[in-house]
Amino acid sequence: MSVAKINLWIPDYQDTCRIDNTNHFVATVQNCEGQVLEWSGGRYWTKDNQWHPIVGDLAGAKPGVPGYYDGVPGTGDPGHVCFEVPPGCYIVSASTHIWIELPAEHELIVLGNLGTQHAMVKACCGEDVCVTVYQPTGWHCSVIEVMELLLPVMAERNLVDRRLVDDARRALQPIVDRLKPSNFDLNSLEVTRTIRKRLTSQPPKDAPRDRQP
Repeated sequence: MSVAKINLWIPDYQDTCRIDNTNHFVATVQNCEGQVLEWSGGRYWTKDNQWHPIVGDLAGAKPGVPGYYDGVPGTGDPGHVCFEVPPGCYIVSASTHIWIELPAEHELIVLGNLGTQHAMVKACCGEDVCVTVYQPTGWHCSVIEVMELLLPVMAERNLVDRRLVDDARRALQPIVDRLKPSNFDLNSLEVTRTIRKRLTSQPPKDAPRDRQP
């Protein structure tokens, strides 16, 4: 067949060294400009060895539209989605809901992210492609990406008032306190702080300066 097949794998959000063995995902396929792929011949595979036509997810932008690659169902096994695409270059990601119950408060809260990060894939005619997309925790997004990197860098570069940064930290802290970092998160924290130091350090005196218009 001239189509390409993509196997999308998602690691466990707490143990990135193994594939998620609990949560079931759906996939989204976009082109390099972020538009969702539409191809009426699209099919996805399930572990009973059956192929099924792809239609837009009921909760998506084009529910029930044939060949709309948003919310492509998984194989039936956790952490795995498999589907066909025409030859081309795509950006793939996956999403799921991860809920935990707080017994003392009798409520459900979302734990971790609802979506994975993205991967760019080049799929050629008749080719099977395996792609793994990292599934960050909510702690990773809140602490590493926002509190440890985004907010400090913006404040250091005077892009936002430092008081707004302090307000954002205070607002996020109660959420962070209820989330658990993975071992990958803890190891990444020091790397992120090194990146922040690099981004906020002053350029050397002999560094070229931007020309003013």
